[in-house]
Formats: sequence, C-alpha cells, structure tokens
Amino acid sequence: MQKQLVGVYAALKEYNSNAGGNIFFTGGTNWQYGDVTSDDVFKGSTSGDQGTLKDIETFTAGPSNAYFNGKWKLLYEGVSRANKFLNSLKESKAEALTSKIKEGMRAEAKFLRGHFYFQLYRMFRKVPYIDENTKDKLQPNDIDISDKIIEDFEYAKNSLPDTQADSGRATKLAATAYLGKVYLYRAGYRTTDYKANKKEDGTDFEPTGDATKDFNAAKEQFEAVKGNYTLMTEFNDVYNPFKKEKNTEAIFSIKNSVNDGAPGGENGDAGSALNYVNGGPAGEDGNGCCGFYAPTESLASAYMTTKDGLPVLGGKITTDFGKGTKDAFTPHSKELDPRIDYTIGRRGIPFFDYGDHPGKEWSRGGKDQGNYTRKKRYISKEAYKAGYGAKPTWHPANAIDYHVIRYADVLLMLAECEVEVGTLSNATALVNEVRNRAKSSEPLKKADGTPAANYKIEPYTADFTSKEDARGKVRLERRLELALEGSRFFDLIKKHIDKSRDKLISELIAFLKIPSISADTSFAKDVDRASIFVENALKQAGAERVKRFFPPNGLPVVYAEKIVSPALPTVLVYGHYDVQPPDPLGLWESPPFEPIIKPTALHPQGAIFARGACDDKGQLYAHIKAFELMNQMDKISCNIKFLIEGEEEIGSPAESLVLQAKKNIEAIGKKEGFSGVISGFEKIDQLTSGWQPSDLIVVAARPGMGKTAFSLSMARNIAVDSNLPVAFFSLEMSALQIITRLISSETSISSQKLRTGKLSDDEWEQLNLRVSALEGAPLYIDDPVSLSIFDLRAKARRLASQHGIKVIIVDYLQLMTTGEHKKHGNREQEISNISRGLKALAKELDIPIIALAQLSRAVETRTGSKRPLLSDLRESGAIEQDADIVSFIYRPEYYKLDQWDDEQGGTTQGQAEFIVAKHRNGGLENIRLKFVAKYGKFENLTFFGEYESKINNSHGKEKNLPPSRGVFGDLDEGNSTPF
Repeated sequence: MQKQLVGVYAALKEYNSNAGGNIFFTGGTNWQYGDVTSDDVFKGSTSGDQGTLKDIETFTAGPSNAYFNGKWKLLYEGVSRANKFLNSLKESKAEALTSKIKEGMRAEAKFLRGHFYFQLYRMFRKVPYIDENTKDKLQPNDIDISDKIIEDFEYAKNSLPDTQADSGRATKLAATAYLGKVYLYRAGYRTTDYKANKKEDGTDFEPTGDATKDFNAAKEQFEAVKGNYTLMTEFNDVYNPFKKEKNTEAIFSIKNSVNDGAPGGENGDAGSALNYVNGGPAGEDGNGCCGFYAPTESLASAYMTTKDGLPVLGGKITTDFGKGTKDAFTPHSKELDPRIDYTIGRRGIPFFDYGDHPGKEWSRGGKDQGNYTRKKRYISKEAYKAGYGAKPTWHPANAIDYHVIRYADVLLMLAECEVEVGTLSNATALVNEVRNRAKSSEPLKKADGTPAANYKIEPYTADFTSKEDARGKVRLERRLELALEGSRFFDLIKKHIDKSRDKLISELIAFLKIPSISADTSFAKDVDRASIFVENALKQAGAERVKRFFPPNGLPVVYAEKIVSPALPTVLVYGHYDVQPPDPLGLWESPPFEPIIKPTALHPQGAIFARGACDDKGQLYAHIKAFELMNQMDKISCNIKFLIEGEEEIGSPAESLVLQAKKNIEAIGKKEGFSGVISGFEKIDQLTSGWQPSDLIVVAARPGMGKTAFSLSMARNIAVDSNLPVAFFSLEMSALQIITRLISSETSISSQKLRTGKLSDDEWEQLNLRVSALEGAPLYIDDPVSLSIFDLRAKARRLASQHGIKVIIVDYLQLMTTGEHKKHGNREQEISNISRGLKALAKELDIPIIALAQLSRAVETRTGSKRPLLSDLRESGAIEQDADIVSFIYRPEYYKLDQWDDEQGGTTQGQAEFIVAKHRNGGLENIRLKFVAKYGKFENLTFFGEYESKINNSHGKEKNLPPSRGVFGDLDEGNSTPF
C-alpha cells in the first residue's frame, strides 16, 4: 500500500507519457499556465517554437490545444490514482495496516486528490467530479466542485499527523494551509456573483455574501498555520538545494531528484526541461537548452525602488533589449529590490558561479522578448557537481524542490484576507514581515565582494490607507516575492475581478441604457451618444488614432487601431453600437432600455436583460475590454483595427462594401497577409500569396528529386499548422506508406526504423511525443488503384461537401486516366483532357488543386546544370496551357553537383530549388528550400549554408528539439488515425 501511495505522490510531477503528458505541456510548476499567460514571462525561444504555447500566451488557444489537453489528462491521472488507492485501501486485509495507519494513508490520498482537483478548479472552474465511489464516469461539467475539494482538505486536516518521517509527505498544517487557499480562491470567484435588488432596475447590486464568509474561513486557516513555520533567513535559500531538507519555509513541496534510475531524468523537474539558458551552462558548459520562460521587462521594472526602499510604480528599468552581447551596456544604476537578482538573470550581473550574465548570448528569441532569463530554481555549477543536477537526456535535470505552498505565500494570502475583512493594519504588518526578510538577506555580490547592484528595500512605515491601497500593495508584494513560481496569472485574475467588477457592470449598463435605434430618426441624438460612448471606451482602452467620421447621409463610424509592427498580421474588430427597435413592447418583461440583472437556469449568478445585451452592444463592449486588459498586460501580438458603425440594423449605401472589406481583412489577417492557402514555405507563400482558389498548380520533377516528399511536407503544413482540410490522392504509394512517411517526417525517425519497429526508448518517446499532431489533422488520403478525372471529380465533390476540403493534391498527373474505355487520339490528347478537367474542377470547387507531374529524360542528357525547363514537361503543351502555376523541384546534390551555379557558389548539400517557371498572376522566382533526405521532408531554408544544430545530433542519436506542435499520444489507447 505504501508503494501505491507513493505512486499517487508521483503524479504531482505531472509527467507520465502513458497518461497523455510530456515534459513540454505538463509539470507541476504551472509555468506555462500561471506565468507565460501573465505580464511576468514571455514564452521564450523563437516565435514558432511550441506554437500551441504561443496561442496560450496570446489568449488565442482553443479547447483542442495540446497543452490544455495534456494538463487536463495529467491532473485526472492524479485523481484516478488517488481514487484507486482509496479503493485498494478499503479492500486491504493486511494485518500490518492498523486503523490508525489506514486513517493516515486515507488522509494523504484525499489531500492529494484535493490538490489535483484544486488545480483543475483554478484552471477550468467547472469540471466533472469523480471520487472512489463513482460508478459512472460520465459526470456533468457544469457544477461547482469547490465544496468537494474543501471536504477532502477538511478530512486531511483532521486526520493527518503534525509531522511526517518522510520529507515531502502531507501534514496537518499543509492541509490547513491548502484549505485556506481554496477558500481564498473561491472568495475571489464569488465576488463576481451578483443578485439583483428588490426593484430589479439594475442600478444597485452587491456580492452574494458567500465571498465574505470564504474570506473569513480562509483567514481562520492561515492564522492556524502562522507561527508554526518561519521564513528562511536568506531569500536565496528558499530554493537552495543544499538547504532543501532543512527548509523552514516549505509547507508542501513537489520533491525532485536526479541519478535515481528514473528514465530520462523524469524525477528531476522534467516539466522545466525547456527553461534553461539557451546554449549556456546548466551545471556544465553547454548543458543549457531551449531558452523558454523569459522574464519580461515589466517584471524586472517592478523591482525598482525609491531612495526610501519602497516600490516604484510605473518605472522602467535600464535594459539591454536589442543589444548584442558585445555591445556596450551598463546595468541599471538606481535602487532595486535585492530579490530581483535571485529571481531574474540580467546582463552584467553574476549568474550563480558561471560568471556575469552575457545577455543576448543566452537568449533565443531576442526579437520576441528581451534578454532576461530565469534564475529562480536554476541549478548552479556547485550544486550540479554535488549531485543535485544531471543531464540524463537532451535536457538537464535538477533536484531542486518546487514549493506548492510556502510560508511567505501563506503570510501574503493572510494579508489578502485581512484586507477584505477590513483589518488593514494587520495586512501591513504581514507584508512588512516578508519585506523585512528581503531587507535582512545577504545581497548578491560581485567577485570582489561588493554588491552587484544598488540594492535598497524597506518596510512600509505607515498602515495601508484603504482597501484599494492595500489590495494593490499586497498583490505587488506577491508578484515580487513569488515571481516565477507559477501563480502570477491566477493572482491577476483575482485582481482584475476584484478591481473591475463594479466598474465593468456599471459601464455596460450605462451603454445599454442608450436607446440607439438607428432605424428611427427620432433617436438620432441617442445614436450619436452611443458612438461617443464607444469612442471614449476605445481611448480609455489604450487604442490609437481613435476618431469618429461621418459618411455622407450616414451615421457616425468609429475607427481606432493599435499597430504593434507593420510586419505583423492585422485583425479587424467589427461591430455596431446601434440596435433594432424593441417592438413589440408587449413581449418585454422589463423596459428594454432599463437593464436588469436576474438569475437564469443557464446563468444562476445572474444575467443582464436589455435591448442589445447580446446583439451587439454586449459583445462589442466585451471585445473592447478584452483589448484593454491585453494592452495593459502587453500581450497584444498582432495589429488590431476597430471599425464600429451605427447603421448595421438599417443598411446603408456603404454597408455591403464595409462588410465585404471586413471579411477580406479578417480573412487575410488570419493568414498573415496571404489571400490563399498557405503552403508553410515562407518564400513560396510570399511569391504566390498562398495557393489561390480555382488555381491549378503543377509541381514537376524527375524521379528522386522529392516531389512526393515536397507534397507531403506541404500537406502536413496545411493540415496541421493551418488546420485546413486536405485531400491527398496517391496513385503511386499506398495510404499506409504515405502515413509512414509522414510519421518519419514529423518524428525525425527514419522510415526504415519505423518499418522494423526497432526503436530506442528515446525514439519511442519521440514517436509518442510528436505523432499526435498528425492524429487530429484533417488530412484525407485516398490510394486508388487507378483514378480517372471522373472518379476524382466525384470523390472531390463528396469531400468538399462532407469535410470542406480547401486543397487537393494529386500524385501524380500522368498516372491518371480519362476514364474512357476507348482511346481517342494520342497520350498528349489524354493528358490535355486530364489537365483541362483538373482546372475545371478547381474552378467548380473554388479551391486550389496541386498536381504532381513527371519530367522527361531530357533533363538527364543536359550538360552542366540539370535545372528543368518548361519544355521538359511530358506532354508539356496542354499542362502549360491549363496550369496557373508551373513549378519544378531541382536538387543539384542528386547529380553530384556540390555547389550552386550562382555568384555565391554555396554548398548544395541538403538544399533544393523550387523553380516557379510559369505564374499566370505573379512573378517568377527560384526559391531555395531545405531538404532532409533521411526523413523525406522539405523545410524553410532560413539562409544559404544553413547547418544542423549540434544539439539535435548529440551522441549520434536521432533526437531533435521539440517541434512547435509536438504532443504526446498514448499508444496503448489504440486510437486509429483519421487518414
């Protein structure tokens, strides 16, 4: 039973490939969900690396995001283990298990289950609740499970011992602290639940009262913990591995270890595998990897202090953003909170025992973020050599524990409660207790023994003056003390709800009260008032060039924008501030322009009823406020334009043009300025603006050039990266062979190894990690024995109707038939009929069709360069005439030509040329691509002479850094591919 209970504890690390997790989107530290989503941390690395995490960072992630799914699965894996243990414990007849031992074990399992459900509650709010007695796993996800979580922690609090012999096991006080945390979070959520007053006129509303009860309940738990722990004397020792077993501040921690025989170092904080300095040291030189988890300038600036040692609000720290390692730079010289340099790696400041931080040299995505790196919970050279670090696989591992709850956290959560119940002097004292520890801690020093920066921190000398003042100071202290510990986003959510709830509802109600009926000229002044409201809201939100303009004989149109960079895509937010007439008034239960708030079955906490609440004032207001929050958090990653009009409900001469322009801008904005289907090859897409609807594109090459590999790489980019349905008709290879090649390309495991099944453990992990990106892709493969143009037309129509395919790929054109039993004329006439049929089908379905084609042997007989010409197309006349684009693939390396025949004369190794020889609606160009022969795939070539990363080829193993969309899949589930 002890071993099974340890298995429940093991789920805390959230790293279990059999349960759908991996080192990228799981891990108990919550860095992806609590920090990257906040103003403290950028995703890091390059913009495209781990693109699904970029979606989370920019709040564009959908429910199918692999990170969310992975987190969900791993947390429910913990719940499942806890439930199975509880049932096993109930059924156990072992004599050694006394009732006291059983009671303690049961309490530990419930504590752990409470932890997993709290993480689910904090991230997803309403989730299915399953315990050890649940028979039907199909449980609803529309209930508040907080009472169940509290029940588990109450049980643990009453049954766990005060201390445990084994470090890391749950105790009575750990359960008490966690119980307080649950009450505090629930109180924050419940402040958003309103009840209407007796008049139901929407002008007065108040919290439900449950929030105040929860604040008091949380305060009671935290007070029971206070005094039973002490802050570590030195702030830097909170995550010092040498002090891990004597940490007086750790209340409940996830224990990490290395060199313990676990595969891939999975017990060594594997969830932080990406978060080491890029190419720099992590115990040993060059061990660092990946450059994710990059602290922001906003976080660094938050550590600025006045000459009196108190926080500077709205300051801007001196930064080396945009500077190379060799460029001159002087670090910030004014006062700083000393915690900054134990939390963030800054240029010119000592970075453990590795010397001064070099800045850009250790950053991997300078144009997307600055050059700061994480320092908290990082492994020093000394600790690494002492056995607290290792490099069991491509990434480092460390034995630094992660504190789920520590004493400073409890003091600051108690301070929050004191603020809400009105005892501001107590809140001041608690914050000062944390600040005084920072003041008395030894500041970071240079090699010569002098302070590394101008450090200055002091406690507050006077009590907080108001709740608003106190809330701001407590939450700022949480940011400074707990930075890079996975909690910032969740604190921001509480802060935003608390700070904004009354204001947001009051503003929306004021907007809804304006009777902006555009169809009735008697309301013209009210329509104008509504446009002014929108204008002011956009200005307040931080939009630029906000202006109302007046079309001839029309109503005001409000324009605004936020241009981040001309190189970024632009998103248009369109809406209207006018409403339809509320007739017939007899059907309204309350006046249409006197908003009321009342509960409904769907919204028991209350919903607003008024004309325009849903269409379109409510939506428009939500869009503006979302923009305002993202702007405040510096999380806007594209250009945004607003076009808000007042004639949507009546129509105007410009209406159809405005709507059409809106659709075009939205469509192009989503495709980063491309109007067609993006191939994923940047320079090709720039030349073509994407494959255009109704176009016939011919991609021709000699055998061995890689035309099938190119088409599969492109199909993968379209289906996986753009999530657009693709139909692939293969007349040369079977569907299974096609899928095997796709898996080889995606996983960087050779097709030969995949066919034999003889994979190493690392390769199995890599296969599991990356194949899920293909499993859910809308890629439809058909491998008919023969294919006529009539068969293709029938199948394509069905695929378009049922699956909405956006592109068709045929491999290859000369293997198709006309479908006629008798031959009429020569082969060139047949090809003419086929190419003409393909073009007609492209126009009918209004989608691009890409047809691969074979080149004649004339290429081989040519001396010197073997670069194809239009005349090398077999049956070239008809194809050249019907195709909108004719292109060739040329690899000089295939012909033993090791240098390009241009002025640069660079190496041809691993390179190919995509030659656009005919382009009906654009220019011609020879575009270089990267060709990875071993895995049969084409990629973008960022510069001529590109070489493979040594990281990807260390020790001669077929291992690669994670792709932008790599996720785990469980092979044991037996999921069939949708191809």
